[in-house]
Amino acid sequence: MICLNWLVAVATALAPVGTSPTSLHVVDLGTLAGGYSHARAINDRGEVVGVSAVEDSVHAFLWRDGRMTDLGTLGGRFSVASDINDRGEVVGYSSTANGALHAFLWRDGHMTDLGTVGPQDSASAATGINDRGDIVGQTDGPDNLHAFRWRRGQMTLIDSGPSIAYGINNRGDVVGTSFADGIATATLWRDGRAIAVGQGDALAINDRGQIIVGAGLWRDGHVTPIDPPAHAVYVQGTGLNNHGAVVGFSDVGAFLWRQGHAITLPALAPEINSAVDINDRGQIVGMSGSAEGKLRAVLWTR
Repeated sequence: MICLNWLVAVATALAPVGTSPTSLHVVDLGTLAGGYSHARAINDRGEVVGVSAVEDSVHAFLWRDGRMTDLGTLGGRFSVASDINDRGEVVGYSSTANGALHAFLWRDGHMTDLGTVGPQDSASAATGINDRGDIVGQTDGPDNLHAFRWRRGQMTLIDSGPSIAYGINNRGDVVGTSFADGIATATLWRDGRAIAVGQGDALAINDRGQIIVGAGLWRDGHVTPIDPPAHAVYVQGTGLNNHGAVVGFSDVGAFLWRQGHAITLPALAPEINSAVDINDRGQIVGMSGSAEGKLRAVLWTR
């Protein structure tokens, strides 16, 4: 049984950070309260969502026009924002009043519980939303964790087998991971078909159909390697835009890869530096800071 516990943790890259020849500079987006925040996604309007410390818990936030807003919860103690579309609609997951973990949609100042396909005490989490308002994520199903699509108020399973959905583009293509016999397969769900695109996880897809699979960019059966920045041994892509620019983390910190060339991004502090998303204007978001000091949501911008 695959569980949703991993969704509560925020992944970061712990690595020394090199210098960067890029003209991008790093901006600390602050926190709601306390010493921790992490950006998870950015739209083309420059609006950023993520998670921030609030007293003894964490809450989803929306950062807009220099101000960070607490999006609240579904009645429980914590929430996390995963993605935002160009209409300003936010998705993520939150604890409910009875302690369950449920996917949510936030828009116009209101957070809506998207429910699950199982009993109300089962779990779900939303991970992606496109500009049409189609939402994807994962939910406890009858016998396992399943990728779902939510559209016009209805949640349906994308795959009959164990699976996780990470992203959706404006065409409606969904990417994620399917599991068979304990093997993780990066998967594209398109027009009712599941297409294997590699091993491991398919983490993001753009409107051109390019998909991040580990250290490669898949499109129409062809994989372009994402070359590491100088002095790096490995890279993991996490986000991409419609121009084919990729961001992620490596053993020397957050990176930006475009047109076959990778650079290391500047950092607030040397220990933690991880990029997760990039918009079509080239703005990048992620997390930067020190494990013993400030861990901050950051924006890399010109």
